[in-house]
Amino acid sequence: MPAPPVSRDAALRVGLLAGPLAVFVGGLRLAGWRAPRSLDGAGALSVALADVGVLLAVSLVAAIALSHLQGWARRVARVALAAFIVGVGVAAVFQYGYADAFGLPLDPEVLAAHAGSSDSASLAGVVAAELSPDRIALLAFPFALVAAVALVLRRAPVRAWVDRQRGASGRTGAMVGVAALALAVPVGAGGEYARLLERPPPAPWGEITDLPPPAFEARSTEAQATPETRRLNVVLVILESVRAASTGPWGGPAPTPTLDSLAARGLVVEEMLAMTPYTNKTVGAMLSGVFPSPETRLRANVPGGLPAVGVPDLLRPHGYRSLFASPAWLRYERKDVILQNLGFDAMLGAEALRQRGARQLERRALGVDDFDAVTPALEWASERHREGTPFFLTFLTLSGHYPYVVPPGAPHHALSDAPRHAHYLDAVAHSDRALGRLVRGLRATGAMDSTLLLVVGDHGQAFGEHGLYAHGDGLYQEALHVPALLLGPGIAPGRAHGPRQLTDVVPTIADALGLRLTGARLPGRSLLSPPDPARWLFIASHHEHVATAARWRNWKAVCRWSCEDMEIYDLARDPGETDDLAESWSEARRDSIGDAMARWRASVRAAYPDE
Repeated sequence: MPAPPVSRDAALRVGLLAGPLAVFVGGLRLAGWRAPRSLDGAGALSVALADVGVLLAVSLVAAIALSHLQGWARRVARVALAAFIVGVGVAAVFQYGYADAFGLPLDPEVLAAHAGSSDSASLAGVVAAELSPDRIALLAFPFALVAAVALVLRRAPVRAWVDRQRGASGRTGAMVGVAALALAVPVGAGGEYARLLERPPPAPWGEITDLPPPAFEARSTEAQATPETRRLNVVLVILESVRAASTGPWGGPAPTPTLDSLAARGLVVEEMLAMTPYTNKTVGAMLSGVFPSPETRLRANVPGGLPAVGVPDLLRPHGYRSLFASPAWLRYERKDVILQNLGFDAMLGAEALRQRGARQLERRALGVDDFDAVTPALEWASERHREGTPFFLTFLTLSGHYPYVVPPGAPHHALSDAPRHAHYLDAVAHSDRALGRLVRGLRATGAMDSTLLLVVGDHGQAFGEHGLYAHGDGLYQEALHVPALLLGPGIAPGRAHGPRQLTDVVPTIADALGLRLTGARLPGRSLLSPPDPARWLFIASHHEHVATAARWRNWKAVCRWSCEDMEIYDLARDPGETDDLAESWSEARRDSIGDAMARWRASVRAAYPDE
């Protein structure tokens, strides 16, 4: 009778290893389902099934190998199996944290996009800034527990008892089982383990003893009609990751004929600054007129997490319908929940566009092509125009986001010797073409004559100018200065001088429509009003402990890691931020700037509710 492919001893050994691991992963999935910012049941189940499938497949291969290998090959197989067990456990924790943060299972293409868009020095700095003794201890807990169990099992009486029970397999299974079950209990009990891991280290911006008032109060904002109120459509186009210095109206090399044409007829903002170089933080805050929280985690992507009223809700009492359209996946980081908090009547993203036949581009993990979203957005706007219903349409492009993919057949202009930068400029040009298609479509329907059009960037993009790449934590002008222009009935062509910020979008829409904002204290001011020479603008990096910037008059200050390391630039003389003047400023002046940054961060956090 032939020998079975898997021996009883190998099956027992692998089963004792894989069984407790399944409990551990199951606990993580249960917590991922129950945690307030987590996957839904279907998402948690899909992740769990994927994990279990991989686990069973590798376990079967390991059991067969242990059944037939001898000598050093068997020892190598045991080591490989142990390494696999540790790897799956670590991967399960990582997947749980990713799903809790981003709202969808870990996608290798998305992870590659995150990693590829940043340089190793930036990633290492972020990791260092986000670590704390609490986090290090919690992450080391599984390994410390395994080591403690191993030491106990080495004691002769304990080892003899275990040997009488299950032999060598019992020692391994007991060790892994105790560790897995000990971790499954706190994780399964509502995600407490992950929430402890999310606890931030002490802020490096200094302790604030006299807490400032909240930076804004916007929960009761209303847009009241006035004798000057006009019933105009509002179209807001957000250019993903497009920096001003790459576009035609701001002297950039990318061919952007649509922006050039709009700038010639509209009001051009000379210096519009992002609030943070991160899209999903920007969308919720910009469309409600407030600052995003300076914490690393998003606050607006949970129901009720946005302490402000969005433009769709502000305009609804005046008969407006609203649509958010984008080629991006709306489930990514729960953008759909952000849009619900803002009050959009309808939303259109890659999920619906794929059902309409849109094709996923190679290496485009975050969505589909810009043009795929233009046609349905125009169809919706045309229908509202035929009904005589005013509408608020927000269109977010995607091409400018790393990895800067354009569809086959799109022009390649070879505008830079650096391949990544050249691809980016091609992507900027592609977004401009999509913008042109949208504008032409609005004109064809006749809606453009009664439409206020605003075009802004959400943030810029860096290509090593200050040793940083892409966006997220760089607070230099290449990541902050974005294109901004507006045109429509009653908007005089010209230039809006002085530094402005995306917090100004909501006041500008209200001003252009002749509406008066009441019941709120907002940080922005209309772009149709003269600049305030005494205004200070503040910007926070995506990761909480990496950087803060302040912009006032012709000056710019950047604090990286802590305000003990401050850079100060005169942008009127040095727009490229290459000549750091901090050493020529007194310590007292630098301290006052750092204190202003710390107080601003504290005031913004005070405006967001505690969870």
